[in-house]
Amino acid sequence: TPWCIGPHLHTVIRVLFQRVPKLRLEREYIATPDGGQFALDWLVNKGPDDLDKPIVMVIPGIAGGSHNNYVRHLVLNGQTNKCRTVVFNNRGCSFSTLLTPRMYSGSNTEDLSLAVCTLSQRYPNAPIIILAVSLGGMITTHYITSTHGTRSNVKAACIISSPWNSFGTCESINEPLNHYLYERYLLGKLKRHCKRHTKHLFKNKTSPLQPATCYEGRYTERMG
Repeated sequence: TPWCIGPHLHTVIRVLFQRVPKLRLEREYIATPDGGQFALDWLVNKGPDDLDKPIVMVIPGIAGGSHNNYVRHLVLNGQTNKCRTVVFNNRGCSFSTLLTPRMYSGSNTEDLSLAVCTLSQRYPNAPIIILAVSLGGMITTHYITSTHGTRSNVKAACIISSPWNSFGTCESINEPLNHYLYERYLLGKLKRHCKRHTKHLFKNKTSPLQPATCYEGRYTERMG
């Protein structure tokens, strides 16, 4: 489109004008070994069910979930292609309840691995296709490269707009234009996200101030 040029304008126009599809989703909570949980939101399909049809798993970006418009459009694409479609919501995302101080990171794949194994056991003959966006792409990339051929029924993965260089991304997002367009928005989302889960995130906090090393493993994950 001649009047909509460049990635920044594309992003702004999509946020301001793209409609949010109305979908009927059913939520399923999967318990994790450490006492936590994450949510799978299944698109309710009409008509007879084929247990062997492909499964499209959509993995949103940072603090995202099945309520976001870009996620819902990906879900609709899965339905259009006659696939069973499910959204993988990271811990505490998409208005799900956080049960432990642990959330998620781009390098931790335990919850995604559990989700894939659950689907593979439930639908043993159904191929799984992963569509992952942004941070979800980082999680998927780590999962694909770390499982070395033991990915259960995962047959394909599509990574969309994922930062391949985390350090380069941090430098880029701090640039003036990116700061005002994206960083403030993302930080706002994260602050609201953490505020909703303050009770569980800090229930084991023993003092007002702690050294940064105290948070390693609980709120952060080493990368590289």
